[in-house]
Amino acid sequence: MQTFEQTLTSSKQFVESPFDLHPKQKVIVAVAHPDDEALMVGALQEVRRYGHDLIAVVATDGTASTKGDQEFVQAGNRRSEAQVSFGALGLTSDEQRYIGLDDGQLHNTRPLVHFTQTLADIALQHEAAMILTTGEHGFGHRDHRAVHLGALAATTIVRRLSGQQTTVWGLSDRPGEATFAINPREKLERFMPHKSQFDIWVPGDPHAPADAIPFHGLLVSPYTAEDIAAYDLAGLFGWESYNRHDAPKTKNLYDILDAA
Repeated sequence: MQTFEQTLTSSKQFVESPFDLHPKQKVIVAVAHPDDEALMVGALQEVRRYGHDLIAVVATDGTASTKGDQEFVQAGNRRSEAQVSFGALGLTSDEQRYIGLDDGQLHNTRPLVHFTQTLADIALQHEAAMILTTGEHGFGHRDHRAVHLGALAATTIVRRLSGQQTTVWGLSDRPGEATFAINPREKLERFMPHKSQFDIWVPGDPHAPADAIPFHGLLVSPYTAEDIAAYDLAGLFGWESYNRHDAPKTKNLYDILDAA
């Protein structure tokens, strides 16, 4: 069995372009909530570095979160934090789509069908070659899994309507078909725009409390340290790995979506 280091070495090196993309092809990053994009920032930076246009599609405004100022969160203001985050990746407001579905409900038929159809429309409009998601298992979050299944169903719609081939690549918690190293501090910095959800400071920041914990060159609150520990244990602050997923060949899209 290969060690992780051997797998990393033998994985795709993106000599020409990440994820087997051709020059100038467009990529959609589809996520359930504001801040989910931070989990995939390594791939998003690669996509941008190779000159591919990137379109962000965010299914909900993350209003079900119990973290932070609840008046701020429940008013849908986490969307503004995502806008800052995607802006730092070079996305304009026209390259960001916020659907505003109910947080925590994406696995239900009506919102999932709405998301799937909207995503398919965006993929058709932009002739997207790839949709990037947080993966088939979604790191234990049902909304993440629903978005992944919606992406698979959306590619089926796109193929039927236009013949266009759009692939889905999902983040994995283990080495996969495409794996590359990430600078841990740079990745942690991508969570910083989401101030309602994560307490992160640079060393020396006078606003950092006395109990702040050093973490990958920055300071985090004990609450944030606990919150992101699972991602750190999964290695996501040192590497990102992705697998390609193909939609099951079926005439009934609900055969795909029912797995949510």
